[in-house]
Amino acid sequence: MTGGICLLLLVIPGILDFKKEIEDQLPAWYQKALQSDRKALLRSDAFRSLAFIVAIVIMLYFNVPKRVSPPRFLRVPCYYGCVRSWDH
Repeated sequence: MTGGICLLLLVIPGILDFKKEIEDQLPAWYQKALQSDRKALLRSDAFRSLAFIVAIVIMLYFNVPKRVSPPRFLRVPCYYGCVRSWDH
């Protein structure tokens, strides 16, 4: 379900407005740039999250936690969480 939401946001980011009322005071070119940047950020975050979800599902499908020790298996989500929090 979460992967479906990520896929939806990845494919159709234009369904959201990405505009705030306070930004009406800004020039039109700046407003367009802000909206464009926000759409790009949404797409990149959705793609990154979807890639992580797909990777975990594949690992669970092939029973990687049973083949590898749990601490080694949990390194991937922990590493991802650290990279994600460092990035923002």
